[in-house]
Amino acid sequence: MAEERKKPKIDLKTRIPSKTVKGLSPSTGGGAIPPPPGAVPAPPPDLLGRRTQPPKVSVDPNDPLGAAKMEGGSSPQQQQIVVVEAAQPEGVAGHASKRGVFFAIVGVVLLVGAGIGFLVGSGSSDRGRKGKATGDVKDLQAKVVKTTASLEALLATLKQAQSEVDNDGVKQETIDALKNWKSGFSAADLQSIDLAYIGPDNALKIVGWASSVYYIDQLAVGLTKGNALENANAQVKAFSIPAKQSKWGVTLEKPSKDVPLTVASLVDFGEALDLKTKVDLKDPKAPKLNAKSAQLDVWADGTKGDFVGGEKNYVSAILGSDWLKACPVRAQALGYTRQGIGEVVTALEGAGDIPGVIKPGKDLGDKLKGLAK
Repeated sequence: MAEERKKPKIDLKTRIPSKTVKGLSPSTGGGAIPPPPGAVPAPPPDLLGRRTQPPKVSVDPNDPLGAAKMEGGSSPQQQQIVVVEAAQPEGVAGHASKRGVFFAIVGVVLLVGAGIGFLVGSGSSDRGRKGKATGDVKDLQAKVVKTTASLEALLATLKQAQSEVDNDGVKQETIDALKNWKSGFSAADLQSIDLAYIGPDNALKIVGWASSVYYIDQLAVGLTKGNALENANAQVKAFSIPAKQSKWGVTLEKPSKDVPLTVASLVDFGEALDLKTKVDLKDPKAPKLNAKSAQLDVWADGTKGDFVGGEKNYVSAILGSDWLKACPVRAQALGYTRQGIGEVVTALEGAGDIPGVIKPGKDLGDKLKGLAK
């Protein structure tokens, strides 16, 4: 009993606060204060970022031999848990690994949740985009069908013009129909189309077809620009002379000393003449050719003298069959007109490997009809 009642020895030096650190605090200048010798550093944070706080030790300055008081800090049980975890690195590692897996799973769930939100939002956006694109494609499909029908009408008019060319040129009503024709399609019809949404292949087909239609528009304008067809008609008509009639003649001049040849001068009768009905034989000695421009001297039966260089310049008529051989103006006018019309026909119908624009337009209309559903 005496031993049990014997008071333990107390080291007073350890119970009296050191004066060497009196008045020092983290708020004083000069940087961080080094810990006193033997001080225990703050434990590292756990996996959740929490730190185990050591207890605050204080003594009564009036009773330096009194028992020390501890305030705050973790309970002995909590401290023991921390020490146990620190003493068993493998257990701690396993625990941290499991907790890391848990947080990884939580992170994946959050990411998946965000991804689902994005997909839902994107799906909603895609649905809106699809709805608008489908409506635009439907409008475009109707425009393509209408334009293709207009191109077919142009082709029929051009075929009619081709059949009229050789009969003194294209008729004026056909020319007017060509002048008033328009495809009705322009680049504005593609402004709202979501080409990326409908796919690159379809986008290329649409743009390629639209370019071909624009080319047809330009050809049609060039065909009738500046009254080109009317002027061609005038040339064809002017040089369309029946084989047995004559619109042009020549007069011969006497050879000169400088040029010992007869020189022919071209005479325009003003219209194609049937020579049998236009020669006036009332005066056998001085017959006349009644041309639209004037009366011209013709060689009389039994006339004596020189045909060239006499008192009169006799006119010699050129028959239509010979005139066309010597003067290709009519053939040229017809050729240019045929060529201009033929270029537009080929661009519409195609030739060889060139598909034209009408058939691709029909195919495109069918393709867009499927996309618009």
